[in-house]
Amino acid sequence: MKSSIVFSEKKQGDDKGYLFVTYVERKGEIVKKKKISLNYSLPRKQFKKYFNKNFNQFEPNKKINFDEINSKIKEKLLENPFTKKADKNHYQFLSYMQTRKNLKNNYSTQNTYESSSNMFKRFLSYKYKITDIDFGEIDDDLITEMNNYFTNEGLQSSTTRFYFNNYSTVFNNAIKNNIHLGKNPFNEYKVIVKPKPKKILTDEDILTLLDIKKGDTYYIESRMFLFSLFTNGLRCSDMMLMKYENIKKDYVEYFQTKTKIPLKVNYSDKVIFILMDLLDLLDEHKRIELKAKILKPEIMPYRQARFRLLRQMRHNKVNENYESYYGFRIKSSDKESKIVIDELVRVERDINMHCKIIIDRHIKKLHPKELLFKDFVKSDCFKDYSKNQPMNKLQFDTYKSRFTSYNAKLKRMAKLYKLSVEDITTHVSRFTFTNMLLEISGVNVNDIRIALGHTNLATTQKYIQTGFDFKKSDLVNNEINHKFRRM
Repeated sequence: MKSSIVFSEKKQGDDKGYLFVTYVERKGEIVKKKKISLNYSLPRKQFKKYFNKNFNQFEPNKKINFDEINSKIKEKLLENPFTKKADKNHYQFLSYMQTRKNLKNNYSTQNTYESSSNMFKRFLSYKYKITDIDFGEIDDDLITEMNNYFTNEGLQSSTTRFYFNNYSTVFNNAIKNNIHLGKNPFNEYKVIVKPKPKKILTDEDILTLLDIKKGDTYYIESRMFLFSLFTNGLRCSDMMLMKYENIKKDYVEYFQTKTKIPLKVNYSDKVIFILMDLLDLLDEHKRIELKAKILKPEIMPYRQARFRLLRQMRHNKVNENYESYYGFRIKSSDKESKIVIDELVRVERDINMHCKIIIDRHIKKLHPKELLFKDFVKSDCFKDYSKNQPMNKLQFDTYKSRFTSYNAKLKRMAKLYKLSVEDITTHVSRFTFTNMLLEISGVNVNDIRIALGHTNLATTQKYIQTGFDFKKSDLVNNEINHKFRRM
């Protein structure tokens, strides 16, 4: 067994640091390491000036109490920490992580701590044939080995980063509570997450999902996905736990599970259609639409106007002669198209206004605490659930089970209906909504932040930096190439 004295700052760049004894024991291919604090701090300059590495002792000086610390060093160097029984008050890393997990009353947090702890334990068992480790033994080399092991086990870099963030939180808490003296090695270690293309549905995919009718395979899953998409990329937890009381007359209002902040989303005609479909009110929708067509003939019949608009150029073009008009890209001088669009917008607003009244009347007859997608969740355990409080165990287990089922059914739905993305997940609705925003002229990062319900701009900037389909960028490049085309 080899032992030595090391100096370590609590944070990189600190003037003061702590003294530790490191022990290394080799038995064949198995290497054991321990790092035990001497509970003594001093400036780095004094350590470099007065510590004699050859003798593992401090030279006599007037700056530090060298006799006291030298006695501690001699005592610790004679110990063998690999045979010494653990003190009852001495926590190892995973045992301390377990105590932190038990203190959490949020089952979701408990679950993430459990999965993180299990992966750490698997690594220790594979690499060192041990079940736990001292805080002082965790250093950059061990973390690098752990990162490599996680990668070889098939974990995504984003999952590894998530686990490492949990380990760092536990480490910081141990330092705060004087369980461990020294710096947190996870703070300095950065897991590189390689950006991947975001999975985004095409317009044709969305139209395919809208064409699914009640009674068709994966009808309810298609409505859940579309509802998420058209309510600003609603997160799965917020969508699945949406209650009738969240459906107001003119907007959808909900309290975000992740960020704990409220958000309002105005109805679009697609949200209205989905709600009326779910509530068995499509006959009313058709009746209102038919009435609107008859009562709005001033310029041309509704059907003809709609047909004209569908032929309009909908793709963005980099051309100063084109402008955005109610979501359409038309020439500034095209007054005829503007008249047609104005007529269509008036008709659609009239339809939507009447449909909202029908939806509002219908929902008021239902139990406000009942889930909008109760037919999928198939449990009454969320009737008393409030997002101001964490889920109880039954609620968490039910949600986790339905979340897993939803993801699995989305993949089967994508394959059955031949969508462009087969490996579809709940978050694809959020990615698709974001990509739509990125294609709209004049939308800035803060607009996207508000629409997605992010609490700060930095989160949105990271979210949209990579992986999205920037059609607008391609169009700009093409236009520049055309402008400077070789003659």
